[in-house]
Amino acid sequence: MERLMFNNIHFMTFSTEIGLVALALGCLIADLFMPSEEKRGNVLAVVAMAGLSLLLVNLFFQWGQFGAAFKQTFVQDGVSYFFKTFFLLAGIFVLFMAREYQAKLERGRGEFILLILFSIVGAVFLVSANDFLVFFVALETLTISSYIMTAYLRNKSASIEAGAKYLVLGALSTGLFLYGLSFVYGSTGSTSYAQIQEKLLILGSVPKAFIFGSLLIVSSLAFKIAAVPFQLWAPDVYEGAPTPVTAHLAIISKAAGFAALIRLVLTVFAPIHGILTTLFAALAAVTIIYGNLGAIPQTNIKRLLGYSSIGHAGYLLIGLAAFQQTGNEAILFYLLSYLFTTAGAFLVLVAISSHVKSDEISELAGLSKKSPLLAAGMMLSLFSLAGVPPLSGFFAKFYILWSGVKSGLLWLVVIGAINVVTSLYYYLKVVKAMYIDKPLTETAPYKLSPAQKFFQYASILGMLTLGIFPGPFVAFIKLLF
Repeated sequence: MERLMFNNIHFMTFSTEIGLVALALGCLIADLFMPSEEKRGNVLAVVAMAGLSLLLVNLFFQWGQFGAAFKQTFVQDGVSYFFKTFFLLAGIFVLFMAREYQAKLERGRGEFILLILFSIVGAVFLVSANDFLVFFVALETLTISSYIMTAYLRNKSASIEAGAKYLVLGALSTGLFLYGLSFVYGSTGSTSYAQIQEKLLILGSVPKAFIFGSLLIVSSLAFKIAAVPFQLWAPDVYEGAPTPVTAHLAIISKAAGFAALIRLVLTVFAPIHGILTTLFAALAAVTIIYGNLGAIPQTNIKRLLGYSSIGHAGYLLIGLAAFQQTGNEAILFYLLSYLFTTAGAFLVLVAISSHVKSDEISELAGLSKKSPLLAAGMMLSLFSLAGVPPLSGFFAKFYILWSGVKSGLLWLVVIGAINVVTSLYYYLKVVKAMYIDKPLTETAPYKLSPAQKFFQYASILGMLTLGIFPGPFVAFIKLLF
């Protein structure tokens, strides 16, 4: 039976996972034979980006090759296809940032690239996991790599402190997950999503132990997406971590958390969707308010983006609360917009990291005169995060709030709409520094490499395309469910 099931899913379906593991192991072996510390990071970053680009092209030819294998512990469907594409594309952006950030790393440059690759491996396996044990291994592969990268600047106390906080709170999150899984397994006798669903159908009702365990698992994933009350780590970790790692946490790690929640809501948690809708709505409200109010007094740009990411997690939770009313589609479009928007902001921070003394917003003063492209990239990214038309963030927020309206969550939509206005204040504070404030020191204009210009233009193009022509992307996302 297993042989027949395996034969029903084409080998090409596994090529992304196989290719990623081969790429990571190949880079690991190549790293051993590169004598120059300076060249190792640059060469491995270029190889890794080329490898992810080839895997992304290969993934385009896998559309429609969906199915399950290995006793249904692995599944390839529309949702996993979208997130694999997302992670590969985001990985290219993050690897480029890591390549540009090499001068800030005193040692371990090659290992830094390898950690990013292995975290992407964990994220890609996570979205195809159809069993809690496979899910847990993939999640920890992603998370442990993130712990190490966060504390990578060993000569900076802020990085070490950020890594310690992330590790301790992450361990608590892992404990919650395993404790919750014990209740789910005890009440159903299985860790397989398919078998758990069959068991609940046979029982005819949902055991209280299963509900309790499910809530603990959701709580552990709330840590990954930085939702209140599990958000305390985000501002400190965003500020202390190396800038490419902060981008990784903001884009890949957050998207992985929502990918896991979407998978669970579609499958094993479907019987308790009513309870989760109420929970997600409550979490969305407090998370949006906390994130936006917390960002107002910030003077550090990375810390501001940390609070901003908390607020955006709240908007995405609206989509989960309204999941059956186009909320699922709204989440995917929002994340796609968030990829280009957030990548654009962090590309600017990485580009100026060698010219500024700190990540304070005041260091951005006069950026429009030093580099019009970087200033424009940051401004468009911030306006997109705020939801200003015609950028992608506007349609993403409109889509997510419209899903809330369709599901009857009008009170939640009002909170979201009010906080859109609130967010404009702290985003405009950064724009003011770049275009109005005088620079702290007189320096020559920043010179950008062709690669830096290419990625900055790519992020801007992504924001504009998704904002002006959202129709084709929305139509494609609808095909995934």
